[in-house]
Amino acid sequence: MRCGRWWRLREKHYGRGAYDFGAPTLNQLAESLAEGNLDAAIAVQRLNLEVNPGIATSHGLLARLYLKKGDKAEARAQFERAAALDPAEVFYRQQLEQLKKE
Repeated sequence: MRCGRWWRLREKHYGRGAYDFGAPTLNQLAESLAEGNLDAAIAVQRLNLEVNPGIATSHGLLARLYLKKGDKAEARAQFERAAALDPAEVFYRQQLEQLKKE
């Protein structure tokens, strides 16, 4: 799902300091949306990963959002991606082990 307005703003202003299009900012937005609108939080985080696909923490956040929604299959897939990107991070492996038990 593409957010046309976001892409237009990014195209126009990227690199000019007008907006922060970085992964941490989108992570924060997704986390803040998760309290009231989980589907919107997931959409923002999927956009984040479309633009910044190689960031383990962003995959980990999306996995936690999917867990909150009850989608264990998607959560598992995102934790697997996070673990592949950051094999030293114990949290991702722990979450995968927990999901295997359920």
